Amino acid sequence: MDAQSFEGEHDLVVVGTEDGEALQVRMPWLECQGDPLAFVQYRKDGFIVSLTQIPAGVTIGLHYVVAENSNPEPVESSAWFAVDMRHEQILRVGS
Repeated sequence: MDAQSFEGEHDLVVVGTEDGEALQVRMPWLECQGDPLAFVQYRKDGFIVSLTQIPAGVTIGLHYVVAENSNPEPVESSAWFAVDMRHEQILRVGS
């Protein structure tokens, strides 16, 4: 999982997505030039997920999970655990 948190005075927001290794397991045709972590790049205001060489006719799915909690959290790291979801879990929840 790759995740990033944004804190306010009273609130915490965590955004999470699959890391490069998870993406490569789901999409083995992805080319990572030896570093699957390079698929997800951090910015100060979010992420960039860069996927190239997607075969013609292939449909892909990506997800972001957003969790909000009070700051400080009543249960430490609970928002981080909330965004740690595999793509298959997301698809099951949506069906």
